[in-house]
Amino acid sequence: METAEKIRNLPKEEVAKNIEEATGLLEKEQSLIEVETEKAVFVGDTHGDLSSTLTAFDKYENIGYKLIFLGDYVDRGEYQIENINFLISKKLEKKSELILLRGNHETEEMNKAYGFFREVARKYGPNFYELYIKLFSNLPYAVVVNKKFLALHGGLARNLNSLEDIRELKKGEMNPRGVAMEILWNDPIDFIEGFETSDRGPGIYYFGKDVLDKFLEKNKLSILIRSHEPRANGVSIEMDGKLYVVFSCRYYGIKPGALVLNGDKITPSRL
Repeated sequence: METAEKIRNLPKEEVAKNIEEATGLLEKEQSLIEVETEKAVFVGDTHGDLSSTLTAFDKYENIGYKLIFLGDYVDRGEYQIENINFLISKKLEKKSELILLRGNHETEEMNKAYGFFREVARKYGPNFYELYIKLFSNLPYAVVVNKKFLALHGGLARNLNSLEDIRELKKGEMNPRGVAMEILWNDPIDFIEGFETSDRGPGIYYFGKDVLDKFLEKNKLSILIRSHEPRANGVSIEMDGKLYVVFSCRYYGIKPGALVLNGDKITPSRL
């Protein structure tokens, strides 16, 4: 892959400079971003799938779409470093036209368990990882588009009642806990009410349709958009059309998907 080779061969000093400059941009962004746009594309987990990332830019970058990535850029995939380095360079170029949210794999705990830390240590040295985790810890947690669509990585949290609760979340933590952790980790399940403990581990929960309905109604929202779980066709529409799931990493044996917003209509697409 020509682009992967180009990114792979960036000098270490240039990569460090890009990360530091992008971190400076992210530090100025709120935990909850609010945007108004007629055209946007939502991309789910890529996990080092540089091909899906490049396809999203090739298809939508130059025709007026705001690109919104929902986290999990590293760990597991073949081009972890290339994927995040490309997105960092595009953030510097596009600024507010590219929104990069935090996923559960933008944490120190997951990077050391699933491979990104080792990849960085092998290529740049173990201390270089500190630059990446500072950048990751300053990624926003969610975005509201047109006051109707809330997008985040995982799901709704037990003590999350309003958008203001997201806006007030503190950034800068390598391994978030509480509401921030649950936003990155929680999953929806149709057949429960309220919250139940998750098989994923301590501090993580499943939430039912009643939780989603209540949150959307209270905050005058229409749809929750999230990623975090693979879907065979890359996209699924669930919970009576109020929940959209998008996943964009082909390494899970799926067809990478995206969600495309035109006006008030969201449609599935392939990457």
